[in-house]
Amino acid sequence: MSNINNQHEIESLKSHNLCQTYMDFIPLLLDEGNIVPCLILSDRALTCMIRALALQEHNSLFPPQVLTLEELILLLSTEGTSELDLALFVSSIHFFVQYTDFSLFRYMKITQLCHLIHKVDDLLCQLSLRMYISREELYHSIF
Repeated sequence: MSNINNQHEIESLKSHNLCQTYMDFIPLLLDEGNIVPCLILSDRALTCMIRALALQEHNSLFPPQVLTLEELILLLSTEGTSELDLALFVSSIHFFVQYTDFSLFRYMKITQLCHLIHKVDDLLCQLSLRMYISREELYHSIF
């Protein structure tokens, strides 16, 4: 049983670290004005953090592949923020990335993208604090 607990903690930490890796690439792409890759990396980072939380929450190596809105709301609950707003924000980013017609983003300004990335970054910082990891392994803001 202890081996299974250790394995789920290792998998959770891997997902958490992958989240940081995805976000670390965003400033490089922002400088070049690459909107779509920034959105994709933001979505991947959020997905990794949610997976890490789900692994930790369910204490299992096999968290649900698809979370219901209720499960997402419970995982995203943070102090001082509406859980429903956070769940809708995460779902919206995921929808935009899954949307195949990227022509929609040609009207997006870099300032709007930066605002969105800041919001993702802030959320990841908040969620990382809920992980049972050392201070050095916490998600570090890219800004």
